[in-house]
Amino acid sequence: MSNVRKKVKVTVIGALVAALASCGGGGNGDSEANKVEQVAKDYYSAFARGDAKTACDLQEQESEAERAGCEAGVKYGQELGQEVGGKLQETLTHVDIKNVRVSGDTATATADFPGTNEDDKLEFAKRSGEWKLTSTGD
Repeated sequence: MSNVRKKVKVTVIGALVAALASCGGGGNGDSEANKVEQVAKDYYSAFARGDAKTACDLQEQESEAERAGCEAGVKYGQELGQEVGGKLQETLTHVDIKNVRVSGDTATATADFPGTNEDDKLEFAKRSGEWKLTSTGD
């Protein structure tokens, strides 16, 4: 086989591998970045449903007072969502998690809310093998 054919074959194989990876066929679905992204999506989905237990379980809390504050925040979010006709729940359910960056046992990401000009900067920490949301906001 000539050098030109070898180079073409390697290029074609490389392109196929890249295409499969971009479709998820060659990617690692259990990567730390994917786990962080899933925690964020699960958090916003639980918040949108008014599921304080799940939302607060996904957040790191260091005291019962912080837990109570989290639960009150979810309840307030539900009340506010009802006042604005359910648009808050719709927005939270369809949040887009972007720019996930993992560094050891910490991570950051951006939550982009569709139909708005709003986004949240998120921070995470890995505790006992599980990712927890430690901060939301600007």
